[in-house]
Amino acid sequence: MDAHLQPAVKEMVKLFRKHHLTYDQIHYVTKLARSELDIVKESKSKQEIKRLSKNNQLKLIRAAYQKSGKEGLLVKTLLMTGVRVSEFVEIDVKDFYFEEELLVIRKGKGGKQRTMPITKELAQELKSHVGTRKIGYLFESNRHNKYTRRRVQQIV
Repeated sequence: MDAHLQPAVKEMVKLFRKHHLTYDQIHYVTKLARSELDIVKESKSKQEIKRLSKNNQLKLIRAAYQKSGKEGLLVKTLLMTGVRVSEFVEIDVKDFYFEEELLVIRKGKGGKQRTMPITKELAQELKSHVGTRKIGYLFESNRHNKYTRRRVQQIV
């Protein structure tokens, strides 16, 4: 603790003891005091998200397509939808509405569901990728299981 604050702390302790305040009362009193003094808590900026530039995204997609078409489409889908990897691995074939160009994330953060639009180009590529499949994960391993989060991270 800063030495210059020590006298103020001692005075506050004396005051709180004199009035026999409980923890909750001390909390409430300090809240009122901050309000009287117009002291507001400094907001901490949220963690900055580092994003790839459009140019670097295109380079990453091209490199993935050169490795394999499936991996290229996987990376492209991940980047163009902006979904979390944990959400991505849970995407089922039935979660895509190709004609409407929509993707439904059924198991999102906090267990919430959300719908997001996708581009016509991506919808066409995904429709070709899925082919005639009606069930299963959008991207499956060679054993027809979902990819793990770790595997998707390795690909990207």
